[in-house]
Amino acid sequence: MADQAINALSTKTAPETSDQLLLVGAGEPQLIDYDKLADAILNKITSKNYALDAGQMTLLAALNKLNSETPRYENANYRGFSDIITALNAEKDSFSTAASYIFTANLAGGAPHLIVFGIDDTGYGAGLYVNYVGKISFFKIEKGSFYNFKM
Repeated sequence: MADQAINALSTKTAPETSDQLLLVGAGEPQLIDYDKLADAILNKITSKNYALDAGQMTLLAALNKLNSETPRYENANYRGFSDIITALNAEKDSFSTAASYIFTANLAGGAPHLIVFGIDDTGYGAGLYVNYVGKISFFKIEKGSFYNFKM
């Protein structure tokens, strides 16, 4: 094997747990298990601090921050679009300006609905609501308050 040319070796497309790779570093060349290399790479990615809009943080911390700051309207007893507009107004102080939001709301019975909207830095914006059968309704945002938009 030592006298075989590298380009003459077969190619493997999916490493297995027991596979080993050659690691050439400062000292003698060594073998490392594929699983241990994968763990080391994952550790490096998840522990590294990244410069984000919210400051320096790990990917896990950024995801947790995003998840904790996103309003949730799951399993609510909404009857339709007007109930969702009422709920958005009840929570309007939790929405930041100069931001966009995408989330779901469940109507009575559990049918999922999609809500997408954006608010500029002055508190004005627009959004849309898609119900589970694909009907789209539009709404406007003025100074942080949500209004049904008639076309």
